[in-house]
Amino acid sequence: MVIIYLHFHKCAGTSIIKMFELAKKRFYQPNINGNPWNNNNIIEFWNYNKEQFSLFLNRLKKWKIEFIACEWNFLKEECLFNDIIFITTFRDPYDRLLSTYNYHGGDKKYKSIINWYNKKIFWERSWTKQKFCISINQSNYYTKMLNNLGNTYNKIIDDSHLTKAKRILEIFDDIIILENTKTFNTLYKYDITNTKIYKNKAPKYDINIPPNFKERFIIENNYDYKLYEYVINEFGK
Repeated sequence: MVIIYLHFHKCAGTSIIKMFELAKKRFYQPNINGNPWNNNNIIEFWNYNKEQFSLFLNRLKKWKIEFIACEWNFLKEECLFNDIIFITTFRDPYDRLLSTYNYHGGDKKYKSIINWYNKKIFWERSWTKQKFCISINQSNYYTKMLNNLGNTYNKIIDDSHLTKAKRILEIFDDIIILENTKTFNTLYKYDITNTKIYKNKAPKYDINIPPNFKERFIIENNYDYKLYEYVINEFGK
């Protein structure tokens, strides 16, 4: 079956993808960090409806593709077929945000995290005209991604989105928790023999955290913290 790895940004995703590469899994070609590409664009398969995704999945099976990453949004619920292996990785939401901020330039680029947090940002690269909104710096990032809202901005969510996110996680085959090294053992069944986390090559910048920013973050990200607690309780044992 095809493995779809939901790559939450700065949750050791690149390390996980490297593990599957070393395990000689067949990746879509071409790809960048596991994300399928075609005609110099990322294939935005997360936008496909059920029929479109079924055709895409059949092509993957025909070409004997074993692994693809899904980094910038997640599938619509109607596309969560039972003949796919779903894997993802979580980490503490606040730690993830700081790591993401540092990776994208930190205070050196933005002067302060408040100039970056919850601002509208885009995925764009110099070699392609493709451009879309991403939510890596937004509040309740995990919950939004699992609700296929990863390309929206300032989307207001409620309890129903948290309920849906939990329901979707129930179909996942394996959920790894970065702070719980034992959860990496589940990867051995995929012929992975080395679960080493590779350090990102991005330079580390000093981050001056404004007063009460963490407290504000925890309040504003209450859905993600409830989801993270759910993951720890259900999958971290």
